Amino acid sequence: MNNKRLALRDLSSWVHEVKQEITAKIMSLPNNPAVKELGNHCFTISSKDLGLNWSAFYHDWKSQYEFLVDLIQNTPIEQVINVLHKIAYEKHFWSGRQHWIFNEKVCEGLKAIVKELEENND
Repeated sequence: MNNKRLALRDLSSWVHEVKQEITAKIMSLPNNPAVKELGNHCFTISSKDLGLNWSAFYHDWKSQYEFLVDLIQNTPIEQVINVLHKIAYEKHFWSGRQHWIFNEKVCEGLKAIVKELEENND
């Protein structure tokens, strides 16, 4: 019985480490250069940089990274790569009734991370 507990603890520790590594990679991605931060989740952006999407979430890449980190923490490890792959290539995610649209530049960074994860997973 102790061997099973140790194995479960080791597995749990490994899952935590993998998720932390993915989280660190996501949080190291750059923020939107058009954004001028004023404080915690408060920023300005020129209307000429808004394009067709005026959503604050779309332009606040840090919020998108934080969303992805939270999603990773609440997703079973065996589904993390698939979920991130789907977001990176489809550029959106449904969570219940909420529809999250991700910025193209965020998806580019996410694609690089997903590619690395998929290569390491083979």
